[in-house]
Amino acid sequence: LESQIPEFDSLKINQRDSSEVVFEMIHENGLSRDFHCKWIEASVKGKSILGLGDAKIDSFKISVDNRSAILLSGESLKMWKK
Repeated sequence: LESQIPEFDSLKINQRDSSEVVFEMIHENGLSRDFHCKWIEASVKGKSILGLGDAKIDSFKISVDNRSAILLSGESLKMWKK
């Protein structure tokens, strides 16, 4: 999913059945950039991958199956520890 909106209040994501979703913010020149989201709630099941590597997330609730994966930025991963 591509967007030019760099700021979100919340995102709710449900993935199932071997899907791959990557969230990216695109500059006018076509280059990817970081985006900010205050809250993300995600449920990822099956052989699914959720790519949030460009996201700076304030807080989140994430449920991930054993065969699923979520890509997070280092900054967002630090929030996971808190």
